[in-house]
Amino acid sequence: ASLCFAALTLLALAGFSEAVDRGKFKSCTHSGFCKRHRAQKEPTGYEVVADSISLNNTAVNAVLRSKEAGNKLKLSVVTMEDSTVRIHIDDESENPIKPRFQPVDVFDEGQPRQQKIKKHDQDENSITVMTKDGHKVVIFMIPFRIDIYSNNRIVASINSKELLKFEHYRRGRKPKKDGEGFWEEDFGESRDLKPWVS
Repeated sequence: ASLCFAALTLLALAGFSEAVDRGKFKSCTHSGFCKRHRAQKEPTGYEVVADSISLNNTAVNAVLRSKEAGNKLKLSVVTMEDSTVRIHIDDESENPIKPRFQPVDVFDEGQPRQQKIKKHDQDENSITVMTKDGHKVVIFMIPFRIDIYSNNRIVASINSKELLKFEHYRRGRKPKKDGEGFWEEDFGESRDLKPWVS
């Protein structure tokens, strides 16, 4: 009897999900931002500016430059006590047109503690930092890529396909160059105005 009830419940839920009017929800085809990023096939050409690299006890900081867009970004790679690595990329300017949202309240018990870097090495195209708990982070400069290792086993590779795309805020419209949905887009009866783009 309980198996029959479970089957009927699943059928009812399946029918309910089909009753949703999907036309009231945006999909990627309705969003210029999503379409632009999904359509990216060519490498964006980000590289670390070699003389911008600085190191402190827990972090590597540097500037990224894009050959494609010409803009510069701040990069921060921080090793954490909970065996994670925090990678933060933001506009380079100290006074941006509009500050980006920073989700500082996502941690229930405050910010995780940073872990001291045990050792670091640098050559002409990479900088490697190692932590006391066996983790290693390798930042490649040209092209920009970050590989993260745990006990000499790679666990993550960031920008391995060179498709990092960062839409920086800007003023002034160039509709032909910027493309569809860059400054405004319509969906249903609503118009979404984007004064800073994206």
